[in-house]
Amino acid sequence: MIGITGYFAFAFVLASSILSYSISEANSYSSSNVHLNTIDSSSSSDNNIYSSSPSLSDEEEEVARRKTLAENILLLLGTEDQAARVNAATAEMIRSCFKYFVTPTSSNNVSGEFIWSAPPLIKDLAREAANYTGNPRNFIHSLVNPEKQNIPDANGTWADGRKIPHCTLTQLDYGYSFRREDYTSYFIRLFQFIAEQAPASVGSTVKLDRYDLFHGHMFLAPETRRIGIIFHAQEYPKLNRRSFNVELGVCQRDGNTMEYNQTNMNLRNILWLAPLFDDTGEVELAPGFLVALDARARGIIYEDLVINDTLQYQKKGMSITNADFGSDVGDLNYLNAKTNPNDVDDYKFYVCQRRPIRCSPSVTSE
Repeated sequence: MIGITGYFAFAFVLASSILSYSISEANSYSSSNVHLNTIDSSSSSDNNIYSSSPSLSDEEEEVARRKTLAENILLLLGTEDQAARVNAATAEMIRSCFKYFVTPTSSNNVSGEFIWSAPPLIKDLAREAANYTGNPRNFIHSLVNPEKQNIPDANGTWADGRKIPHCTLTQLDYGYSFRREDYTSYFIRLFQFIAEQAPASVGSTVKLDRYDLFHGHMFLAPETRRIGIIFHAQEYPKLNRRSFNVELGVCQRDGNTMEYNQTNMNLRNILWLAPLFDDTGEVELAPGFLVALDARARGIIYEDLVINDTLQYQKKGMSITNADFGSDVGDLNYLNAKTNPNDVDDYKFYVCQRRPIRCSPSVTSE
């Protein structure tokens, strides 16, 4: 009996030593750097969508998954060669979440031509962005006038004839204007197109006001040579203890008539991409796109870009951040600058930069 016990004890020690050595060897080959390239379509397993590393914390793993999915989205909206780099199963799941405002083959291609076949000025912007190698936050300065423009306090935020205190829709109280007026005209048209076409094209309702759509976050994605914008509609749904019990601060409160709607919220993240050009800037490789990223429950957008975010209000507010797609450039704001609720609407366009920190939603919009 003693001999048998001793035998099992020896076997246990030996197995533990082998396991300890194996783990040590595995750790010695692990890297703290995460490679975020997509899985090639020739991967042996379509279930192996993301790689992971034992050296990553849970938060780092979440960031890696979000950035990988965001890059896959850009690849699928790029060239055929880029799209082929995405795992086939992943590509199918992502495409099921694309709600196109317009495509080159759609029936409303005349009205949407300014998106998929952008005017020359936007093609110039795309070329400049693709070849830009400096600090992304400085990119916007080459496009705007240096003079600061004061942003109207609280964007005409009134309720029952009185001003709502402390509501700020931008992180800074000033913005800039584009040097080229045709840039301003194009992006104003883009805001308006989203609001006009959303019901018929993607099945959501979008209104240009301070509770719904008034801003977009511009980014540069050097890996895919794209410049894009993440527009956020449904910014401040009305607080409702049953349907939307999320406190977003004073900008959400008085005067808010925008009731929470699950479909509208699922489709609140809208991606615009300028066309893609080759290294010479002469050959257009992929058209521009305007697509709502459907964050429906159990979809890959919701699972990996929304619920995977560490910030609770990002999850509940169905927010997708431009930082997952590339480097932050700045914000485009289309604000109703009227100072009295009875005045005629007076929309103004501002190019704004953001503080290099993520602020509380009770203070500013995300």
